[in-house]
Amino acid sequence: MSNDKLRTSTKLLYGLGDVGNAIVNSAVQFYLLIFYTDSALVGPALAANALLLGKAWDAVNDPLFGWVSDRTRSRFGKRRVYMLFGALPLAVAIALLWRVPQALMLFRDGKTTEVPVERVEWHDSFIDCTRHLIDALRTGTPPVLDGPTGRAVLAFSLAAQRSAAEGREVRVAEMG
Repeated sequence: MSNDKLRTSTKLLYGLGDVGNAIVNSAVQFYLLIFYTDSALVGPALAANALLLGKAWDAVNDPLFGWVSDRTRSRFGKRRVYMLFGALPLAVAIALLWRVPQALMLFRDGKTTEVPVERVEWHDSFIDCTRHLIDALRTGTPPVLDGPTGRAVLAFSLAAQRSAAEGREVRVAEMG
């Protein structure tokens, strides 16, 4: 038995291979629901159920795909073929998770309404939220929400509090 230990640089280089995957997974787990409800204006119940459906699909699909990849025979190997040819479709799918369509279909009070993007303010976008979080972590102070952003967040918070007390979704008219 050999007592050869791996160098720290070797361990770091192996760990570096998972950084991209970890960043994407963290963004999806921490920000996607907030992005859907606050920026894309999807109802909280619908957004949460959509993410739940995705996790349920993973519970079925992951073992199934493991079984398929175990039986794959290719010149690239069992799993490398999926990594090589699945990288681009995966990148496109991840980018589409953060895309807001040109018009939003809002379902409120039993009817569907189309809201063009021009009528929606996108100041609480994923990038702005991320910038506030990074600033808060870097400086150790909470992010300052002043001006239009602060008023919008306060209006949404008050509307959310009222809607929760009444057991309904937030109405767009209450926020502005």
